[in-house]
Amino acid sequence: MLKIYDRLRICIDKFCTWSSALLMAYLAVICVTQVFFRYILNNSISWSEETMRFSFLWLVFLGATTCINDDSSLIIDLFYNKTKGTKIEAPYNLVMQILIIVSSYILLKYGWSYTIGYGARVSGALEIPMFFIFVSMPLCALIMIIHSINKVIHIIIGMKNTPFSMNREGGGSK
Repeated sequence: MLKIYDRLRICIDKFCTWSSALLMAYLAVICVTQVFFRYILNNSISWSEETMRFSFLWLVFLGATTCINDDSSLIIDLFYNKTKGTKIEAPYNLVMQILIIVSSYILLKYGWSYTIGYGARVSGALEIPMFFIFVSMPLCALIMIIHSINKVIHIIIGMKNTPFSMNREGGGSK
Protein backbone atom coordinates (compact mmCIF):
# COMPACT_ATOMS: atom_id res chain seq x y z
CA MET A 1 0.00 0.00 0.00
CA LEU A 2 2.84 2.37 0.89
CA LYS A 3 4.55 1.66 -2.45
CA ILE A 4 1.37 2.59 -4.35
CA TYR A 5 1.12 5.78 -2.31
CA ASP A 6 4.78 6.57 -3.03
CA ARG A 7 4.30 5.98 -6.77
CA LEU A 8 1.27 8.26 -6.81
CA ARG A 9 3.19 10.93 -4.92
CA ILE A 10 6.14 10.65 -7.32
CA CYS A 11 3.82 10.96 -10.35
CA ILE A 12 2.14 14.01 -8.83
CA ASP A 13 5.51 15.58 -8.11
CA LYS A 14 6.79 14.96 -11.63
CA PHE A 15 3.62 16.54 -13.02
CA CYS A 16 4.06 19.58 -10.75
CA THR A 17 7.75 19.92 -11.61
CA TRP A 18 7.21 19.69 -15.37
CA SER A 19 4.20 21.99 -15.21
CA SER A 20 6.28 24.55 -13.32
CA ALA A 21 9.04 24.33 -15.92
CA LEU A 22 6.56 24.74 -18.77
CA LEU A 23 4.88 27.68 -17.05
CA MET A 24 8.25 29.34 -16.50
CA ALA A 25 9.12 28.96 -20.19
CA TYR A 26 5.67 30.23 -21.16
CA LEU A 27 6.08 33.28 -18.93
CA ALA A 28 9.46 34.08 -20.47
CA VAL A 29 8.13 33.80 -24.03
CA ILE A 30 5.01 35.85 -23.36
CA CYS A 31 6.96 38.52 -21.47
CA VAL A 32 9.52 38.93 -24.26
CA THR A 33 6.74 38.93 -26.85
CA GLN A 34 4.81 41.59 -24.94
CA VAL A 35 7.90 43.81 -24.65
CA PHE A 36 8.57 43.41 -28.38
CA PHE A 37 4.98 44.28 -29.30
CA ARG A 38 4.74 47.19 -26.88
CA TYR A 39 8.05 48.94 -27.55
CA ILE A 40 8.98 47.90 -31.09
CA LEU A 41 5.59 47.64 -32.79
CA ASN A 42 3.81 50.15 -30.49
CA ASN A 43 0.88 47.75 -30.19
CA SER A 44 0.33 46.03 -26.85
CA ILE A 45 -1.11 42.52 -26.61
CA SER A 46 -4.33 42.84 -24.60
CA TRP A 47 -4.33 39.40 -22.97
CA SER A 48 -0.62 39.02 -22.13
CA GLU A 49 -0.61 40.69 -18.71
CA GLU A 50 -3.56 38.68 -17.47
CA THR A 51 -2.25 35.37 -18.74
CA MET A 52 1.16 36.07 -17.18
CA ARG A 53 -0.46 36.89 -13.84
CA PHE A 54 -2.53 33.69 -13.85
CA SER A 55 0.42 31.59 -15.00
CA PHE A 56 2.59 33.07 -12.26
CA LEU A 57 -0.02 32.21 -9.65
CA TRP A 58 -0.08 28.58 -10.80
CA LEU A 59 3.73 28.57 -10.97
CA VAL A 60 4.05 29.72 -7.36
CA PHE A 61 1.69 27.09 -5.99
CA LEU A 62 3.04 24.25 -8.15
CA GLY A 63 6.57 25.27 -7.20
CA ALA A 64 5.62 25.22 -3.51
CA THR A 65 4.49 21.60 -3.82
CA THR A 66 7.84 20.66 -5.36
CA CYS A 67 9.69 22.53 -2.60
CA ILE A 68 7.75 20.64 0.06
CA ASN A 69 8.54 17.32 -1.59
CA ASP A 70 12.22 18.12 -2.23
CA ASP A 71 12.78 19.68 1.22
CA SER A 72 13.96 22.83 -0.45
CA SER A 73 11.52 25.08 1.34
CA LEU A 74 12.76 27.62 3.84
CA ILE A 75 14.01 26.25 7.15
CA ILE A 76 15.56 27.86 10.17
CA ASP A 77 19.13 26.58 10.02
CA LEU A 78 19.74 27.33 13.67
CA PHE A 79 17.22 24.73 14.84
CA TYR A 80 17.71 22.28 11.99
CA ASN A 81 21.50 22.12 12.38
CA LYS A 82 21.26 21.68 16.14
CA THR A 83 18.89 18.70 15.81
CA LYS A 84 20.64 17.00 12.90
CA GLY A 85 22.13 13.70 14.01
CA THR A 86 20.66 13.89 17.51
CA LYS A 87 17.89 11.95 19.24
CA ILE A 88 15.46 14.80 18.66
CA GLU A 89 15.94 14.95 14.89
CA ALA A 90 12.97 12.68 14.13
CA PRO A 91 10.59 14.43 16.58
CA TYR A 92 11.72 17.81 15.25
CA ASN A 93 11.07 16.68 11.66
CA LEU A 94 7.70 15.28 12.70
CA VAL A 95 6.68 18.60 14.27
CA MET A 96 7.80 20.48 11.15
CA GLN A 97 5.76 18.20 8.88
CA ILE A 98 2.71 18.53 11.14
CA LEU A 99 3.04 22.32 10.96
CA ILE A 100 3.20 22.10 7.16
CA ILE A 101 0.10 19.88 7.15
CA VAL A 102 -1.81 22.28 9.42
CA SER A 103 -0.88 25.38 7.41
CA SER A 104 -1.64 23.57 4.14
CA TYR A 105 -5.00 22.49 5.53
CA ILE A 106 -5.81 26.11 6.36
CA LEU A 107 -4.81 27.09 2.82
CA LEU A 108 -6.93 24.24 1.45
CA LYS A 109 -9.99 25.11 3.53
CA TYR A 110 -10.01 28.85 2.91
CA GLY A 111 -8.71 28.51 -0.64
CA TRP A 112 -11.58 26.18 -1.54
CA SER A 113 -14.04 28.50 0.15
CA TYR A 114 -12.68 31.43 -1.87
CA THR A 115 -12.68 29.38 -5.08
CA ILE A 116 -16.32 28.40 -4.63
CA GLY A 117 -17.34 31.91 -3.59
CA TYR A 118 -15.62 33.83 -6.37
CA GLY A 119 -14.94 31.16 -9.01
CA ALA A 120 -17.98 32.06 -11.11
CA ARG A 121 -16.52 35.45 -11.97
CA VAL A 122 -15.00 35.82 -15.42
CA SER A 123 -11.56 37.29 -16.11
CA GLY A 124 -11.44 40.55 -18.00
CA ALA A 125 -9.23 39.89 -21.02
CA LEU A 126 -9.32 36.11 -21.34
CA GLU A 127 -12.96 35.75 -20.32
CA ILE A 128 -12.39 32.44 -18.54
CA PRO A 129 -14.02 31.50 -15.24
CA MET A 130 -11.83 32.53 -12.32
CA PHE A 131 -12.49 29.09 -10.83
CA PHE A 132 -9.66 27.73 -13.01
CA ILE A 133 -7.29 30.29 -11.55
CA PHE A 134 -8.38 30.17 -7.91
CA VAL A 135 -8.43 26.37 -7.76
CA SER A 136 -4.61 26.43 -7.83
CA MET A 137 -4.57 27.31 -4.14
CA PRO A 138 -6.63 24.43 -2.68
CA LEU A 139 -5.37 21.89 -5.23
CA CYS A 140 -1.72 22.61 -4.51
CA ALA A 141 -2.40 22.74 -0.76
CA LEU A 142 -3.82 19.22 -1.05
CA ILE A 143 -0.68 18.09 -2.87
CA MET A 144 1.47 19.64 -0.12
CA ILE A 145 -0.54 17.70 2.44
CA ILE A 146 0.02 14.48 0.48
CA HIS A 147 3.79 15.07 0.41
CA SER A 148 3.92 15.91 4.11
CA ILE A 149 1.80 12.90 5.09
CA ASN A 150 4.26 10.74 3.17
CA LYS A 151 7.12 12.21 5.19
CA VAL A 152 5.22 11.69 8.45
CA ILE A 153 4.61 8.04 7.52
CA HIS A 154 8.32 7.58 6.86
CA ILE A 155 9.21 9.12 10.22
CA ILE A 156 6.65 7.12 12.19
CA ILE A 157 7.42 3.72 10.73
CA GLY A 158 11.08 4.41 11.30
CA MET A 159 12.31 4.03 7.77
CA LYS A 160 15.98 4.58 7.08
CA ASN A 161 15.47 7.94 5.39
CA THR A 162 14.09 10.84 7.38
CA PRO A 163 11.94 13.40 5.59
CA PHE A 164 14.71 15.96 5.33
CA SER A 165 17.07 13.56 3.54
CA MET A 166 14.65 12.04 1.03
CA ASN A 167 14.82 12.80 -2.63
CA ARG A 168 12.01 12.51 -5.16
CA GLU A 169 12.24 8.77 -5.48
CA GLY A 170 11.80 8.39 -1.72
CA GLY A 171 15.31 7.33 -0.81
CA GLY A 172 18.90 8.47 -0.58
CA SER A 173 20.20 11.80 0.44
CA LYS A 174 20.66 14.91 -1.64
